[in-house]
Amino acid sequence: QATDRVAFHEAARLLQRAVALRRQVEPVDQAELGRLEEALATAESGAGRWQAARASFGRAAEAARAADAGPAFARAALGHSGGTWEQYGRDDEASRALLEEALGRLPAGDSVLRSQVLARLAVLLYYSRTASWEEVLDAADEAVTIARRLHDADALIAALAAAQDARWQPGRQHDRLRIIDELIALAEERG
Repeated sequence: QATDRVAFHEAARLLQRAVALRRQVEPVDQAELGRLEEALATAESGAGRWQAARASFGRAAEAARAADAGPAFARAALGHSGGTWEQYGRDDEASRALLEEALGRLPAGDSVLRSQVLARLAVLLYYSRTASWEEVLDAADEAVTIARRLHDADALIAALAAAQDARWQPGRQHDRLRIIDELIALAEERG
């Protein structure tokens, strides 16, 4: 209820207690622990406590890994790699590793989560010191392809934004403008 009412500090306080209680009960239900850690991370993020949220998303990923819960792991990896503008544009190897692992943990085939993970990975690869332009473009383009096949507007918007970022290079302005035109059209369709 606190989260729904945008009382993120209160939600985080309550969820910290819930996580502590869940850890005390043996054997620890890793799936439930992961769900609680993800909820805690979301509340911490809403409260503007990004570093705490990132740590909680990391623990949520660990719990999802232990529970062999691919979609929960992917959500935690997406949360870990999100954040504030002060984090944006940095080489983030920890988040990159989680997103790459998430792709392997998701069920084969198209899904909104797979598209979202690929889109976020493309943006992180863009800022990576070790990734090639081909890796960046491949991840972004695959995200767009999956979102188009699923006919999911939200996933397509995220994927197109990543594809636009991936093409932020000299000589690619026409590609970026084409993508931006499509993003504007999608935004207008959705009001």
